Amino acid sequence: MNVTHNYNVIVNKFELSSGDEAFLKALLDPMRDIGINHKSVYLDLERMPISDEAVALVDHLISQMKPWLGAKPRQAGLSKALGTILPCLLEAVDGDANGYAYRPMNAAEFTDQPIGHRPFQRVVKAMVKAGYLSVTPGSCPTKPTTDDPRTSTQFRPSIELWLLCSDLGVSPLDWEPHFGYRPAPARVAKPILLNSSTKARYKGYRREKVESVPMAVPLSCPKVADLADEVNALNAFLSKQDIQPQRLYRGLHRIFSDGDLASPYGWDKGGRLYCRGGGYQNIPHKQNPKKPDEPFRQMITINGQQLVEVDLKGSHLRILYALKGIPLNESDDPYHVPGLDRDIVKSWVTMTLGHNKFHKYWTADIKKKYTENELTEGRVLQEDYPYQQVHNQIMKELTIFSDWPVSKWRWGDFQYIESCILIDAMNELCLEKGIPALPLHDSLLVPSLYAHEAQAALSWAFYKRLNARPGISIK
Repeated sequence: MNVTHNYNVIVNKFELSSGDEAFLKALLDPMRDIGINHKSVYLDLERMPISDEAVALVDHLISQMKPWLGAKPRQAGLSKALGTILPCLLEAVDGDANGYAYRPMNAAEFTDQPIGHRPFQRVVKAMVKAGYLSVTPGSCPTKPTTDDPRTSTQFRPSIELWLLCSDLGVSPLDWEPHFGYRPAPARVAKPILLNSSTKARYKGYRREKVESVPMAVPLSCPKVADLADEVNALNAFLSKQDIQPQRLYRGLHRIFSDGDLASPYGWDKGGRLYCRGGGYQNIPHKQNPKKPDEPFRQMITINGQQLVEVDLKGSHLRILYALKGIPLNESDDPYHVPGLDRDIVKSWVTMTLGHNKFHKYWTADIKKKYTENELTEGRVLQEDYPYQQVHNQIMKELTIFSDWPVSKWRWGDFQYIESCILIDAMNELCLEKGIPALPLHDSLLVPSLYAHEAQAALSWAFYKRLNARPGISIK
């Protein structure tokens, strides 16, 4: 990439002020060490040109890159691909990402996306050859994840691209009015996904977790087809609602687990509804004062109305009680253990229900969460609550765990039952009553006006599945 442009030329070209150091750094700093760049912008492919200037920019770039687009380029498809790539590259410069965008390059990552893997690759290669873009593979460029930019392919535009954008009326400092989000889909091509189980392997004495991997889904199977139709019926309804910010809802799919542990697979493990791309499910409930510019769930509206969270309290633990036929009142707190903080009991229950036996120590995630909690910041969980003492105290009170190592129910069963409860409630609310609702693991996000309808729908769905009543909170 050419970084020899005169500093004053860049400043004058973009009419920069003294407060635009981040923009200048993104343009001028080569940043060779990709590995430290953890603030890259995810190249989400969900936006498109909406202004005349942006459309003209895309057409001009396509004409400039024709020598590298192949003998018979399909301009419509390639223009669409370029139009989805450009806004992410512009966003990467107009911020603290040091000019980088990232995306895993596994072909499966382009399933259900507005553009396919091939046109994306063609446009990217042409941009590189034309001098508009540099591409650097990450440490694991084809890994199907969006959690860590450093494991994915990095894309960095050249100064020449930004000068051209500015010349054609799409300034990198004022790009947002020129691009908008595509409408949420009424139907997704793969509404049902399946993952393998997670496993453990040992390197010497060190135990490592092997993450699950995607598996093939037989969409022609009648049961899978029914599951897919159910998800897309909800997608069709939600696509007609005005969900804002638009970027936080991109349609739903349902992800099942442990696909390699049974043959034939019963489609009864996991099965939660997830927002494609993470969206609203991957952001905090409240605004983080330390990160005021980041999105949070309380900012979401549906049809102009603020949302509330209608939550199944102690969902998995209550499901276990119901499966064992042990009655609980709706007002009972299943995490109550005399002498122990409720959050500590909840942490123990969560890590136990996610494992097939009892732990010997607090898990790393639980310890980190405790240390970073604003009420216990900097403190050490094991020092405040020695694991074995907590374990013994909980086992005396929550006798339902007495046979846990040999239990026939595991996390995948709880999650599946929970997912069915939420889908039953959403079918009632959305498809029967016309009330919009978004799934959030063990809760529903609904307009505050319909909080009690959602509470009733969740309670009835839980009862139908388990012949027991749940505890429900509205927050």
